[in-house]
Amino acid sequence: MDTGISVRKGKGRYRDTHIVTFAPRYLLDNRSTHKLAFAQREFARGKGTVNPGGYISTLPGSSVVFHWPRNDYDQLLCVRLMDTPNCTWSGGFEVNKPKSFHVNMR
Repeated sequence: MDTGISVRKGKGRYRDTHIVTFAPRYLLDNRSTHKLAFAQREFARGKGTVNPGGYISTLPGSSVVFHWPRNDYDQLLCVRLMDTPNCTWSGGFEVNKPKSFHVNMR
């Protein structure tokens, strides 16, 4: 599982303490008005409108923690609209690079 780790020194009476924070590496934030499904590309490939095992879904306005089910496969994420009939999976896209892009779904 991908985990972010932050270490900082305490302040005041805790100055001799190191505070270690563990957080999920990826948080998928659904800011759309649709229910979304997410899956690693290898699992979504060729599935059309079917949700594969291991997919994660989010309701509109909610967030979900994500980790790669298989590290030996390409780390590319696919998404599809669950509340739109016949909506197929998007192509895979990278989530670990800071950039902005559009995802096309049919």
